[in-house]
Amino acid sequence: MKRLIFIVLIITSSYNVVKSQKLTYTSDLNPISTYFPNFENFKVDYDSVSQIPLKYMNIVNSQLKSRTKGHYKNFTFHSAIEIDVDKYLSKYPNSIYTLNGQVSKFNIVYEWKDLSLGIDLYYVLLSIDPYGQITRFNFPDLNLSKNNKLASLDEAKNIADEYMGSRMKQFNKFTPSLVYKHNKKQLYWQIYYKSTKKKEQNTFYMCEMNVTYKYCDGYYRGYFTPYEIIEENELDDKIIKSNNN
Repeated sequence: MKRLIFIVLIITSSYNVVKSQKLTYTSDLNPISTYFPNFENFKVDYDSVSQIPLKYMNIVNSQLKSRTKGHYKNFTFHSAIEIDVDKYLSKYPNSIYTLNGQVSKFNIVYEWKDLSLGIDLYYVLLSIDPYGQITRFNFPDLNLSKNNKLASLDEAKNIADEYMGSRMKQFNKFTPSLVYKHNKKQLYWQIYYKSTKKKEQNTFYMCEMNVTYKYCDGYYRGYFTPYEIIEENELDDKIIKSNNN
């Protein structure tokens, strides 16, 4: 079991418990504003897929169907931007927002909603460079896995509770997050547990579970920053006591 000390700066998620007692997760992180904050003078916004050239949408639709193994049926178009790549690179040739020397030309966002998995809202981003190559897709390639059934938030919470074991008595408040790691090309449920002890009010554990392969990748111990402690009332709005107390 591996442990890592680190500091959490932002937790961008919320969740609630629906009447069926299933936990649900809602992301408040829009990838367009997150990944492309400095493109205001170099982009065009689209509110319909019909505005995107067909040759690019054919690539997008092919990737969605082949990579998601049917999960794309729960995707709904949200928004898209087209970036003037030549204009941007001529002004910022060494920009950190380039990927392999290229800036993504079309960046399309979908809303993924699947309550059977506890996902009330997750933003899927698919980016294409000027040559039609996929440069970013924050969804695991299910062609690489024999298992097409992804882990639900309930499953992740139950497994995380087992990992926490006796520590659950002092870390009985939690909040979930759904995170895609581009270096591993995998999607993870992250379950954060906050300590209920006053002397450890700034301490948390985080259990991380691979959504595709349904295994827990160990737990991590860390600390909330002083800023988050000051804003603890706001933080508590996002952290609800577990039903498993």
